[in-house]
Amino acid sequence: MATVGMNLALSLEGLLQRFPSLRDFGLRRLRRTHGEIPPANLAAIIESEIIPRLLVAHLADGSGHQAGAGPGPAIAAAPDRGGMSGAAAASALRRPPPADDVILPGEVGPFAQAAIEREVTDLLADVEAILARGVPPGAVLLDLLAPTAHELGRMWEADRCDFLDVTMGLWRLQELAHAIALRMPAKPAIATSCRALFAAMPGDNHGFGPLLVAKHFEASGWDAHCRTGWGADELCAELSAVAYDLVGLTVTQDRQVDGLPELIEALREASLNPAILVMVGGALLVERPELAFLVGADATAPDARTAVERAEALLRGRGMAGVWLG
Repeated sequence: MATVGMNLALSLEGLLQRFPSLRDFGLRRLRRTHGEIPPANLAAIIESEIIPRLLVAHLADGSGHQAGAGPGPAIAAAPDRGGMSGAAAASALRRPPPADDVILPGEVGPFAQAAIEREVTDLLADVEAILARGVPPGAVLLDLLAPTAHELGRMWEADRCDFLDVTMGLWRLQELAHAIALRMPAKPAIATSCRALFAAMPGDNHGFGPLLVAKHFEASGWDAHCRTGWGADELCAELSAVAYDLVGLTVTQDRQVDGLPELIEALREASLNPAILVMVGGALLVERPELAFLVGADATAPDARTAVERAEALLRGRGMAGVWLG
């Protein structure tokens, strides 16, 4: 535990060096709760309050794996092209063949290429075949479409496709997401279900990530909404007009982090619900979940499945959950 605490302290310092504006924001938050802090007391506060909270965020992962170690159900790494030893090969031969009801590692790359080259109707036929072999709709959303979107980004960075290819590919994935979400077995809608708003950061029109998360929350019984292309004023106006239990923001670029603390504070101040839960997500948060604490959010999660579990657990703990949450 001491080693984990030391690693988190080093990670915290690394994040503050990477995003210097978060240091001033953190100090302002500490001063609101502790008053003016003499430099001699700052280390003690960090050791007694901040590091324990980071340990909880880092270790208490609902899926049973250490947060920050990876996104749980992510696609497995490609095998080593250098071959296997005799013992390893024998062990591999003894393993049962992969199940038909999961997305296989080799399916993502070809599907990303297909998203660029083929029409939605053709892609939907491929998805129908995947569903027919027993893969749940939720797994298609999170284990195929989500990594396919990431693969499109990697293809663009490697100059294997252009911006128009990526734009059309993501549009087709969004159309597929809407179609697949209709196949997901949803909990019965009742008046006490919790309400959530998901959005990309203001100025970021990449709405596929928030859409996937919103669809998964919706299938879990939430009254979930996704907004793309909205600015901070529009998000604040929505929260001031409708009482949401949760607002979730997707962070896709380092440059968005500097403005995140102020945006979260503005959303809390505007919200009709003074105890609104704020979650943040994105690749950067998967790598460094402790960043959620630094920007003033309540929680993060490596994937939509875990996000639902974590949000419901937090709302239960606050005594705010609807009847359907038990």
